[in-house]
Amino acid sequence: MTVVSALPGSGKTTLLHAWAGRSSDLRRIAFVSVEREQDNAVRFWHAVLDAIRDPARPTDRAVQPVDAAAVDAEELVARVLSQLGEQAVPLVLIIDDLHELRAREALGQLEHLLTALPDPARVVLSSRRD
Repeated sequence: MTVVSALPGSGKTTLLHAWAGRSSDLRRIAFVSVEREQDNAVRFWHAVLDAIRDPARPTDRAVQPVDAAAVDAEELVARVLSQLGEQAVPLVLIIDDLHELRAREALGQLEHLLTALPDPARVVLSSRRD
């Protein structure tokens, strides 16, 4: 895990986008920007899951909304861990603007994700505070 912590306007997001743009065949980058004052854990984890899904894997969009309504945040975290473990190449998950995540449930689940992170997945957290 890597933490990028700095004041607003210092260039955290720009730095991470530039770094992600230099990706190689040796790793895949999944980039998630936390919505402003995000207080919905399910919505946050859906964004993470969407970012890490393999773009080559077809998804039935007609089924996805029903599936989304039936799944809670804990199940989404399990799916995120499963997806991370199934990646063909190492994946780096960048979560930008983490300071905007207000859902206590999601913060606790993020802690669980970080402790259960499968090799060789990596997480980069960007925030205005540690």
